[in-house]
Parts: sequence; structure tokens; C-alpha cells
Amino acid sequence: MKGNLITNLKEKSITNLATNSTTISKIRKALAVFGALSFAFSAGFLLSNVNVYAATNQTLELNKDYYFDLNGDGQAEKIKYTTQVNKDDNDFFNSVSLFINDKNVYTKELTDTWAKYTVLDIDSSDNTLELNLQIGGYSDVMDYSSFQRWNGASIVEFDSDKNKALNYTREYSFSNVKGNGRFNIVVDTPYSLPIGCFYANIPLKLQNNKIITTTGTYNLVGSSKKYKYKAKSNIKVYKKASKKSKVKFTVKKGDKIKMIKIKPMKNVAKRPQGKYGEEKPINAYAYVKTKSGKKGWIYLSKKKSSWGRKMLFKNVPGWG
Repeated sequence: MKGNLITNLKEKSITNLATNSTTISKIRKALAVFGALSFAFSAGFLLSNVNVYAATNQTLELNKDYYFDLNGDGQAEKIKYTTQVNKDDNDFFNSVSLFINDKNVYTKELTDTWAKYTVLDIDSSDNTLELNLQIGGYSDVMDYSSFQRWNGASIVEFDSDKNKALNYTREYSFSNVKGNGRFNIVVDTPYSLPIGCFYANIPLKLQNNKIITTTGTYNLVGSSKKYKYKAKSNIKVYKKASKKSKVKFTVKKGDKIKMIKIKPMKNVAKRPQGKYGEEKPINAYAYVKTKSGKKGWIYLSKKKSSWGRKMLFKNVPGWG
């Protein structure tokens, strides 16, 4: 009896020991998995916090750190831009500064209300990123813009708004940046035409450290291509962008049309500008579409206006 009791106790102890060993093994495995997940989460959290980007078209937030390999040396630079607030009026700042690796490498002194930096990879073959700076005031009015590069020691401005292809009265945004040297900017009313305010897509390219235009025809985008213009009088519609071209049909007074694209007589780099950067009216053509789907070119004379007695259309879009 006593021998059987001892035997049973030994068997139970062995069984419990085996069970405990299995449990401990499972716990160890669970802890290992938990540790791996915790490490992965922490690593991801840290990476997300340092804002590491492979840039093609990234607009930066004010006072926020980002990391980019700006000059193609395989090392990511820490980049941030700040503004110095005007002591007399908090709505304004007196300067914009760019910091790379916590060092102030560029400052533009200008009293204004907004600024933005965009990091671009316009041409991937040069292993260098471009920086675009825009500074302006109320109603998105642009007062300064430039394209810059970091050479490892300093910032180099290689193009600016002295180039008329980049000189606009309002801020612009970027699109179609694919690293092949070509890109587009979406511009608010780049020409003074009798169609009111509009957004146009301007194709540009980087060539020999200069931003140049690639075409003289510009598509309207966003709400501008959906707006319906009501003719104030009969308008001839031509087959080509020329008054010498064949007249395809006539838009009757009161008919509505949509603008698809414009073809000014001068490209954006050669358009005339008056005092304070204001655009002078110029002659142009617009490719239009009627309600029935007919398409063609109409002539936009600089003698016509968006408002007043010389209006080509009964109403046009406008904003401040």
C-alpha cells in the first residue's frame, strides 16, 4: 500500500513537471513573439517620428523636422524651416529661415504672412533634390519664389521669380513630378484674359539649371474646366487657333460653353507685366466645348474685359 502510494506520487510529480515545462516553454515563446512585436512597433514609431522621405513632391510643414538625402551622398540631412514673427503684429513674420542639420543655412528677409517649402526630385539622374520656396501675403498673393539646392556646404538658388516662367501674382502648386526633368505647376490666373479668374496647368522643364516652358497651350484644371460661360453676343468658333482658320460654327448669344484650354499669343515666360507684377491684357485663343459636344477655338481679344461694358461673357468667375 505504502509502495503504491509512493509510486503514484512520483508519477503525478513527473506529470506535473512535464506540464510545467511545456507551460514554461509556451510562455517563453509568447514572450519572444511579444518582444519582437514590441521592437517592430517601436522601430516603426521612431521612423514615423523622424519623417524619413524619399521625396518627389513633398510640401513641408512649418517648424517640423524632416529627413532627406538632399545632395545624393547617401546620408539623410535633417531639414526644417521657420519664420521670425513680427513683434508688432503676430499675423506677419519678418523672415524665413532654412535649417539643415540644425544649422541656419539660408534666410530670406521679407515681411509677409505665409511661406512654404517644397522638396522635389525634378531630375532623378542628377542625384540631387530641389527645394522650392514661396513667400506671400493675404489672398495667396506671391511676393517671392525661388528654386534651391543643397551642395553639402551651402544653399544655392539656381532660379527665381526673376524668371517670368516662375513669376506669378499668386502661389502655385506642383503636379506630374516624375523625375524626368519635366513637371507642371498649377497657377491661379497666369494671364489677364476676358474669362475672369481661372486655374491653368503650366508644363515646365529643368534644363541647364534653368526652368523653361515646354508649350504655349495650357489646360484649365479643377473648377475652371467645369465653369459654364454664357455668351453676351454671338462668338465665332474656328477650326484652329487662328482667325484665318475656317469657321466651324457660331456660339449664339445666351449659349453656354466650357473652356478646355487656352493658347495665349505669348508664352508665360514672355507675357507682358505692368507695375506691381500685374498682368497686362493680351490676345489669346481658347478651346471650348458646347452643351451639345461641339468643339473649336474662340478668339479672346485684349480689347475685351472680364468686367464692365466690354465683357465677352455675361458672367465670369472671380475671387479675391
